[in-house]
Amino acid sequence: MTAEVPLVIHRTADGVEIIVSRGQKSANDFRVHYREPGKRKRTPKHIHLIIDLFMKLTGNRELTLQLIDRIIDVIQAVHSSTTFPPQLQLFVPDILQNYEQLNQFGDYSIEFHLVAGELILIQ
Repeated sequence: MTAEVPLVIHRTADGVEIIVSRGQKSANDFRVHYREPGKRKRTPKHIHLIIDLFMKLTGNRELTLQLIDRIIDVIQAVHSSTTFPPQLQLFVPDILQNYEQLNQFGDYSIEFHLVAGELILIQ
């Protein structure tokens, strides 16, 4: 039996690969990972995303609150994945320009937040 190759679902503008691999809980279960250019594959933890949002909040409160509203909309609209590999359901690259000022705060880009966050939510 050969190991399954993780699949790159999205590559951000700054080269971060957002990857999924099969999970073990069901036929459609998957795990979300990411790999920054030149670094090893990692698994995003909820706390990392929350701390990064807090850093963005301290840098630009109003715009971060708008982003959080967007994330809440995603939470309310996505559905669990019924296939593997999963498909992004709501992410639209055009929305990134609305929040690009937040990229100067924290470690993760808005693109990363929206794509990895959506995958975690449909997981």
